[in-house]
Formats: sequence, structure tokens, C-alpha cells
Amino acid sequence: MKLATAGVTENALAFQHNNLIRTPLRMGLLEARIFIRALSQIHQTDKAFKPIKIPLSFIVGPSPNGEAYEAARTACNALVGQILNILPHNARKGNLRKVPLMASIDLDLGTGTITGQFNELAKPYLLDLKSVGSFTSANIEKLLTFTNANSARLYWILLSYRNLESKSVTTKKQLELAELKAWMLNDEALYPVFADFKKRVLDPVAEDFQRIGFGATWVPVRTGKKT
Repeated sequence: MKLATAGVTENALAFQHNNLIRTPLRMGLLEARIFIRALSQIHQTDKAFKPIKIPLSFIVGPSPNGEAYEAARTACNALVGQILNILPHNARKGNLRKVPLMASIDLDLGTGTITGQFNELAKPYLLDLKSVGSFTSANIEKLLTFTNANSARLYWILLSYRNLESKSVTTKKQLELAELKAWMLNDEALYPVFADFKKRVLDPVAEDFQRIGFGATWVPVRTGKKT
């Protein structure tokens, strides 16, 4: 299903290869919204990237002020600077393969648009996924309702595991806390006290999930004092 708004055609679903979903990546809220809108303009059967065009109003609202413009500029700078360590599934632990996510981003205040292009090296993780397999889809509308970028990150991660099995069956997965923090925050050492991680990251995510009716729960597994 495609939605046409303000001259821009968007898909109702976004698609990512699971290796991209499960790579360390941290985004701010506006940065994540730009990324989501960019994902909405490609399809898992596409074989080539098309130029991305996003009305600025989609990101900062219909009546932006100077502060909103500056926030959008900061988000664009952050997104074009995302360099990801995306490794093949069978890569040796400790290997390194840095891939820029975006080739370019332009913010034009005159036309009120953000334009850009995904990096060609990101093709295996975003294009022709139907023939590759091991990909996950997510609803664009739900992704855009989240109030923080951590919610979108964990939503993608959990969906990538749920989709391995029937959606009518409860999927349980145990993740190392350091691994989860690396994927969500790009820093496995951040929030060394679990209570801080829960308060600043997991609790706000739980509120977002409850609002959209996403039935995901988690429990800490403790070994002595370690979570």
C-alpha cells in the first residue's frame, strides 16, 4: 500500500535486513523520524535507490520556527554522519566493516524540503530483501507515533525476532544487557547501573509500547548482583 501526501509517495511499511536492525545505532528523535520517512520511500523489492524527498513539515510540524529549523539541521547532520559496523551474519567476532548509512542529505529552507540518498553500500540491507530473506517489516504510522528514538530501535529489534516464528505464538528471547545497550545506544557501557537504564530507557519505551498496543514485556535476569 502506498500513501501519497504533499507530492511524496510513501509505503505504509518499512523494511530492513535483520543485520541492519541488529547493528549498534543511536539516533535522536528527529533523526529517527527522518530515517523512518526515508525508509517509507523504498520497498523491499526495489533494486535501486531512488532520491529521497521529505517535506520539512513532516519532521518538525506545519509551522516551524527558527529553533525547529536548527533542530532539523542538527538531525540531518547526525544522520549523514552515521557510520555503521554492519557485519555479515557469519562474520568473525571482532571483525570491522564500516558502512556510511547515507550518501547525502540536503536541507533546503527555501522549499521546505529534506532531500538525500542512501549509500549504495547499504543496498544489501535495504533493497531486494524479498529475494534475500532475513528481513523485518514495521508499520510506518506506529513508528512515527513513538515519542523517543529508543522506542523505535527496540520495536525493530523485537519485531526481528518475533517474525522468525508465527505471530500467534509468544516469542521469548534472552539478550545480554551489554548487547542490547550496544544495539540501542551504540554504547554497551552506558548506564552501568541497571536501575538507571530501566528508568531512562526501558520505562519510556514501555509507555510508548503501551500507547500503540504492542504486547512486549521484559524481565531482568540476575546472577548475583549482575543483571
